[in-house]
Amino acid sequence: MSLTIKNKIIILVVTCLGFCLAEFLIIHKYSPVPTSSREVVLTELLQQISLKERDELISAESFCSAWAGGRPVAELDCRSGRDLKLFSNASQGNAKEILQITVNQIKTRLDRLASIRAKLGDATNNTSELAQILDALDAKILRARQKLTELSSLGDAQLIQDSPGNYKIVFELLLDLEGQVYQSLKGSFRNKPWDIAQIVQHKDELVERGNQLKQSLSLLPKIIICASLILLLLAFWRMGWTGLCFMAIYLSFCLLGLLITADASVHFGENSSYFPFNPLGDQLHRQIAIISLAYGLLALILVSKSFANGLLRMAMRHPFATTWFIVAVVFSAYSTLSPAIGSEALQLGTALLAGINLTDQGRVLHLTHKYAPEVFKISSIKLLLRNSSVDPSNPLHRVVLHIAKPLLNFCAFSLLTLGACTLIFNDLGGALISMLMMITALFLAFGSKPTWVVLLIGAVSATTLSFTDKLQVRIDLMLAPMSASISDFARLLAYSEASKPLGFGLGQLRWCNQEGTCLPIQVLSDYMPTVLNGIAGPYGTLILFMGLAIFFIVIAGISCWRFMAQQGIARLASVVTFFFLLASIIQTLLTFLGNWRLIPLTGVGAPLLSIGFSSILAPTLAMGLFLISTSPLKEGARD
Repeated sequence: MSLTIKNKIIILVVTCLGFCLAEFLIIHKYSPVPTSSREVVLTELLQQISLKERDELISAESFCSAWAGGRPVAELDCRSGRDLKLFSNASQGNAKEILQITVNQIKTRLDRLASIRAKLGDATNNTSELAQILDALDAKILRARQKLTELSSLGDAQLIQDSPGNYKIVFELLLDLEGQVYQSLKGSFRNKPWDIAQIVQHKDELVERGNQLKQSLSLLPKIIICASLILLLLAFWRMGWTGLCFMAIYLSFCLLGLLITADASVHFGENSSYFPFNPLGDQLHRQIAIISLAYGLLALILVSKSFANGLLRMAMRHPFATTWFIVAVVFSAYSTLSPAIGSEALQLGTALLAGINLTDQGRVLHLTHKYAPEVFKISSIKLLLRNSSVDPSNPLHRVVLHIAKPLLNFCAFSLLTLGACTLIFNDLGGALISMLMMITALFLAFGSKPTWVVLLIGAVSATTLSFTDKLQVRIDLMLAPMSASISDFARLLAYSEASKPLGFGLGQLRWCNQEGTCLPIQVLSDYMPTVLNGIAGPYGTLILFMGLAIFFIVIAGISCWRFMAQQGIARLASVVTFFFLLASIIQTLLTFLGNWRLIPLTGVGAPLLSIGFSSILAPTLAMGLFLISTSPLKEGARD
């Protein structure tokens, strides 16, 4: 017997180490080297040459405010120098002097750029990584000198005489030299992290970004291999070889997403004059932190099964408080964090509440359907509306009241959150996923008749929303990508065509073509299927899509069977797992079908592959709950 156990341990250790070795070899082969990054090469160079600290010069924002006598830029159209209320020139008495001072400071800015260009040219060995940066510096200096020559040729008298017209030239010149974008509708200024001007304006941040990327690429294999080994052993501890196999698939998809992110963090923007610096250069550092949090959360669930079950049990005992706590979390996430986090909070909250209601009411509803079908007639709804006519001694009335309270609570949650998500926060993707989860819960609880009614209401609402500007743009992208107002889909189609038939291969992705046109910046979040197409071609992408979908469907199917077969808190964990995975399945379908132009794009990422916490949280929680929601016999042995 001890020999058998020893052999099992040996097989387990060899299997886990073999998987980790395979991960190491894949990372070693397909992860980019730091020296191929423009930021890393430039960082090492900037640390060798001395750049003296200089006094701050006037910015485009302060120039706009000073032009109007110190007024807030929110009251001005800074691009034209006009008052937003009076639609007239906002210049004050000293505006002409401000204009002359600013022109002189622009000359100082230009001298700084030229000095940096000369030092970089002297220090570099004309490496290919720096050639793009030097070309961008040359282009920016040339543009600025041409504009400055145009202003200088006017002379002081003419410069002052046509000050409103020259204001526009000076303002645009300042924006270009600072590497900023001005949004007149919001009255806000935003730095372009990929602009070459960042080498002057935010040199320390640029150096930090390069060092972070270098550190992230070196830490990537260590973090992934250590975390994988721990999670594989924990999965085996909870569910044996079956759990280990599911965990290996989960880790493989996460690793693929990380390798794609690493490649984009190093190579995105190459050959493009618009992206001298990589706009996605900080994504690997961010994604490693997100993956580490997800792996830590998964390990915590597997180790602390009693704690996880305790949280579920508390939510089950207090459904009303849980519902409105989730509402508060959803609104707070949308308002203070980001739409992606708000959408994820809504989906996870919907899954939890749907699971609680099915666990609490599922068998009652089934028995009521079988032995008291009159409870579901329209007369029961009238009974609820006329609370005074309820007879406590009538068993049917008591059943109606027992069912109605949690149902009305869930309906109120659905109407409030979906309404806010759609009408206030404009998150159509998150609303669609949550609505489909609610419809599934309704079908499982009440059957097909009320589900068809809700589907009809949803279809009418979707038809109404299709006439909004946001959906019209997405429909245009789907039907006529080459003539749509946004060029995203045209670039995606061109990329897909160029990668046929077998793709470029992992580690050989071409984020920009030879003409310098790049994939959209949102490629790692919304357009991951197109990236997969670039790796493996259309057929390989279809296989990856089917593999990811089948992986989620199999675990969801097992969880659904457990829900029907188990008792107690394991039953709740199983049905919550089912709804978490249902959200991931819907999200997978929306992302891939949207990228294939079979449905309008919804702006959601591919689970486990796309960047961001919203793409990994639901599958991670589902995996953890799936591995701990074992049969009652095993449950007692491993708490």
